[in-house]
Amino acid sequence: MERRGYRDFGPDFVDLDRKAQLLALYEGAEDVKVKVKLSGEVRLLEQAAARLAQQVKTELPAARESHTTRKARRAATMRWDRTSAREAGFGSAYRCGRGG
Repeated sequence: MERRGYRDFGPDFVDLDRKAQLLALYEGAEDVKVKVKLSGEVRLLEQAAARLAQQVKTELPAARESHTTRKARRAATMRWDRTSAREAGFGSAYRCGRGG
């Protein structure tokens, strides 16, 4: 399996790397005009990162039930129905399969 770097995932990840570079330039800048331009650029990159975070989906798709799960659920339902029928007064006629 080929390993992929974060740069392979698109320009948004490169923007995050660029933010670190801009912050380093900001710390080293002495001119106020340069600091203002760099801070504006950093703000734009933060907004892009926020949009990227909103695109992340955290919900998992609903898992399809397996055949074994369906069989187990049906068996449990049958047991509960049998128990409730006995409690309702059907008694041995229900167990033998005879109605009435």
